Amino acid sequence: MKKVLFSAAMFATIAGVMLMTSCKKQQDTIVKKDAAPFEQGVSGSEQKIIDFIDSYSAFKKGAKVEGEPVSLEEARWQWETTFNYCYGFTQDEHSDMRHDTVCVALPKTDPDGNIAYVDILQTYVNIVDAVRECYNAIDMDGKFLKYVTISFDNGTKDGDKATVVINTGKSVNGIDPQGPFNVGECYLWGAMGDLELANAAPGQIKSKVFDYDLRMMYYYTPCPTCTTWIDNISDTTYYGYLENNDSLFYVEGLTKEEVQNYQICYDDLNKEYYYIVKRGHWGQPTNLYGVDWYYYTDVLSFGGASGHDVFSIWHLFKVFRCVRHWRHGDTPYPIPINEEH
Repeated sequence: MKKVLFSAAMFATIAGVMLMTSCKKQQDTIVKKDAAPFEQGVSGSEQKIIDFIDSYSAFKKGAKVEGEPVSLEEARWQWETTFNYCYGFTQDEHSDMRHDTVCVALPKTDPDGNIAYVDILQTYVNIVDAVRECYNAIDMDGKFLKYVTISFDNGTKDGDKATVVINTGKSVNGIDPQGPFNVGECYLWGAMGDLELANAAPGQIKSKVFDYDLRMMYYYTPCPTCTTWIDNISDTTYYGYLENNDSLFYVEGLTKEEVQNYQICYDDLNKEYYYIVKRGHWGQPTNLYGVDWYYYTDVLSFGGASGHDVFSIWHLFKVFRCVRHWRHGDTPYPIPINEEH
């Protein structure tokens, strides 16, 4: 018997789609005049961050670090951008956001209004320490640091403090990174007659995907009585026996009795769930209107004889797309098909 499905680590990366902006953010890209577009993998701005991180690491170890003094605004950009580069999960979706503030003393400037490089490094140390202490004290399940903004408090004398706003997100609807299925949870593979709806794996996975879709729902209506209609319906089907990455359920070489009693348990259910949602719309809103977009996912089970008294069974899922339109309140539709109108 060949069993293709096996336990594996969950998909760890969530495609991020939220464009985040920060207060007073400024990022100048240094480009060589003779450089072709996309010629170099590291931009001038990113190289500036990397160089600063190297200096910061050396400074923390007690090494003497030299660098050019810069203006207060240039230092602010360096602190904020480097911090978000190192610690900000800016690509991750969140369900809640809280904002905490810490203040850090600014170093003195020279007669030209510039800050010594060593003072820039020390202030960055202070910023990281202050944010870390504040973040560690936040009581929130599934928290992660989304990004920070740094500004100068004009209300203090001589603007001698930097105000750091900490934006702490909560993982999308508190989703457990291990998946929606719990340890010990098992279901029959499917197509089991009266057990199809109650105990079959396809229905259970589809239900979890539906729950995810509801959590990601984009709520908007142009009027209290407006409903929707759809066109340009299309679907993409993924077959378990055709997938080459072992992410969809497929087993071959079973007897009829083994088919009737085959169960899928939590590790593989979670793996299949993540694979299906990632193929559809992971990390993205649902219920969008006026665009060709995700509509819903259907998960089904199939099987067939691969020889005399030898069977194969598998799952397939379909991702449906369509364009959703608003049906305005001046029409009587929709109505149930079994009602006269």
